[in-house]
Amino acid sequence: MYKIIELGNGELSFTYFIDIASFSKLKEEVLGRKIIATNRHEWSSEEILLAYRGQAKVEYAFRNLKNPYHMAVRPQYHWTDQKIEAHFLMCIIGYLLTSYVYRKIKHCYSKNISHLMDDLKSIRLACVTKVNNKITYQLEEISPDMQEVAKQLNISNENMSSKVDFSGYI
Repeated sequence: MYKIIELGNGELSFTYFIDIASFSKLKEEVLGRKIIATNRHEWSSEEILLAYRGQAKVEYAFRNLKNPYHMAVRPQYHWTDQKIEAHFLMCIIGYLLTSYVYRKIKHCYSKNISHLMDDLKSIRLACVTKVNNKITYQLEEISPDMQEVAKQLNISNENMSSKVDFSGYI
């Protein structure tokens, strides 16, 4: 409740108080409620609620797939149905791989999956050609906030030189 009192000379006084009992009743009985309608009468309440929450996850995935900076599903320069379907399949596979990486590191990474895509771009591998034409690979310096992510993904200089062979691409 509140009260506005005119003091004179155009000045006002504003006082208020909160009725804790009314506010608690409002919180418990009115606020934050949703009505979920379904035609799946054979489902239990728990199954309906899980399906509703799962829908939010699917919508979030499609929103990420529409992101033009990461995995845009919009096929550009594709004219045949086969190429459009192949493009869409590659986007879905890319999203699944990204989701797998995100699930693997989310205990040490506080941002969302879109930020992860941006931050992973900062982990780069350099090809170094030495004097004797021997090629080695060296990770560029990793920012402190991405070091734990790199550790969880088993990304290190030792692993890169033994697992990655780019000799056919140079």
